[in-house]
Amino acid sequence: MSQKIVIMQDNVYSDIERWIDKNGIRRVLIVHGNSFYQYNYLNNYLGELENKGIQIFHFTDYKSNPKYESIINGTKYFIETQSEGIIAIGGGSTIDVSKLIKAYSPLQQDIDFMKQKIKQSNIPFLVIPTTAGSGSEATKFAVVYRKNEKKSVEHECLIPDFVLYNPKLLRTLPLYQKKCTMMDTFWHAIESFWSINSTDESKKYSKLAIRGVMDNVDLYLCENENSYKEMFLASYYGGCAINLTKTTAGHAMSYKLTTLLEIPHGHSVALCNRSLLYWMINNIDKCVDVRGKEYLKSVFIEIANMLGCEDYSELPEFVNRFTAKLGLGVPKATDNQIKEMAKTVNLERLNNNPIKLGENDIETIYQELFEK
Repeated sequence: MSQKIVIMQDNVYSDIERWIDKNGIRRVLIVHGNSFYQYNYLNNYLGELENKGIQIFHFTDYKSNPKYESIINGTKYFIETQSEGIIAIGGGSTIDVSKLIKAYSPLQQDIDFMKQKIKQSNIPFLVIPTTAGSGSEATKFAVVYRKNEKKSVEHECLIPDFVLYNPKLLRTLPLYQKKCTMMDTFWHAIESFWSINSTDESKKYSKLAIRGVMDNVDLYLCENENSYKEMFLASYYGGCAINLTKTTAGHAMSYKLTTLLEIPHGHSVALCNRSLLYWMINNIDKCVDVRGKEYLKSVFIEIANMLGCEDYSELPEFVNRFTAKLGLGVPKATDNQIKEMAKTVNLERLNNNPIKLGENDIETIYQELFEK
């Protein structure tokens, strides 16, 4: 589907009204978290729309790493309010909730959504990201947790038709969250680059994302607003990359750190990939990419060059320094927790990894992670 991307200037939200008018919307559901209320310009603008006769309904009954029950409630509310479009204002979880409301609203409401096939949904869908990291605004995927298990939903209709970036929204994002979401972008790009599904097109997006992060990281962490637009674009390009390739073992391993240890997603991804990368470079002979071991070496060399390393053997140390620079520490985990993590990693994501991992390998990587 075609997607329109707009980067705003000076808190002017008139593109929302143009989108509403284009789609003939009179009743719209806005999905957002509590941070929404601090965006004064946006709140004032939505008030103006209500004064013009647009009925606005708010759905906020969800948390980070949204649960299936929240999606059921959101879908029910969308139908009850007879809403005609969806606006997501928030980070990756907010966007995922909105995607699933869009996907599930046309389905039979008295049957488990997870047991039904997603249909093409033409509900107009606009996204205003408030974090630079998840890239969810560019992907056909959504994540939901059911009984503490991550479930991934995939369909082309989940890609928003309009993305509105306002760099000024990053002003209020806490520093730790900036670091976590930036790491999500960074590892989206790296994982996509080494994925067995990588293509010339996906690598182009990965390179843009990596360059966007590395060229702007210092300015971004110093709250320099000139970097905000570039980080939004890096996040978008990282999303475009994984939309083509999906993520790999680093992301698959990260979800258990989030659910068991309550470590935010980007932080978890950074820690898992730090250990995974060291293991991969030392086990390159286990390459399962059909393009071969020498091809995979060339991929590592390209990544090293993009990060300013002279040889791919320097990559683990670079990643160690980068993670330490951000102050992303290692949590505590018991042996039983590590074994549980290793047994429940999503095998589908492992299949995208260029080097084959078994349960013992995964446990070894986790052990190395928690010994740091």
